[in-house]
Amino acid sequence: MSQASDATTSRSFLGHARLIGAFTLLSRLLGLAREVVAGHYLGTGLVASAFTIAFTIPNLFRKLLGEGALSQAFIPLYAQAIRRGKTENGDDPRHFAAASVKLLTIILLAITLIGEAIVLACLFALDDPDRPDRAMMLKFTLIMLPYVTLVCGGALLAAILQVHKRFGAPAFAPVLLNVVHICVVVAGAWYLGLGGHDPLTPQTLIRQEQLAYLLSAGVIVAGALQVMILMPALRAVGARFSISIKSWTPDTRKMLRLSLPVAIGAAVLQTSVLLDKAISYA
Repeated sequence: MSQASDATTSRSFLGHARLIGAFTLLSRLLGLAREVVAGHYLGTGLVASAFTIAFTIPNLFRKLLGEGALSQAFIPLYAQAIRRGKTENGDDPRHFAAASVKLLTIILLAITLIGEAIVLACLFALDDPDRPDRAMMLKFTLIMLPYVTLVCGGALLAAILQVHKRFGAPAFAPVLLNVVHICVVVAGAWYLGLGGHDPLTPQTLIRQEQLAYLLSAGVIVAGALQVMILMPALRAVGARFSISIKSWTPDTRKMLRLSLPVAIGAAVLQTSVLLDKAISYA
């Protein structure tokens, strides 16, 4: 009986590994195609650099919160609660998951609003006609900053599914960002009449900037799709979310305490990454 159980576990592990590996490979290949397509139409100049820096900012928060501190603290606590049938404080694991998602959403919305205010202040304070690339980068950031809430929230939802051994949807979600990115660039370039080998004239730069604005909006659409694709699997494992659920509970407080050391370390690393890019861009 034990050998049969071990064999079943082994087959299940290999099946999950193949599924995750296949979607990860697909995502990497599409990511390469995304960079090629973006480089073809946006080039490697002022507009492309501004967009790249702007897109780095929400991704830093994804690494810090979504796939970093909170997820690493949440997964062990939630997995233990699922095995026991209740949390250490006697709460239903589903309530703990819902409370964690609500608490993270509140934190992310606050970060987004504060970030938008800071970017707007920088946009007015750093209004330099000799550096239009800075204003462009800040405008792209304004558009893409809500992606922080979507991608970090989606990462926590994916963590819930991973505890329930549902790996397909979380592994496929990153593919959507690359697909949307490619579609927006190709369709936007066609709509704007932007070719891949146009001479670098002021008109070309204007069209590239317009394409980058479309691409910034496309990032938000991709984030929403990444969250939506997880919902059927979450319903299948019994996850239920409600605005009325209490988010500040002993279990969520413990999760925050456990996540704090990881968050501090990750914040130092991600801040250094952002400063490196800012220095190279200045």
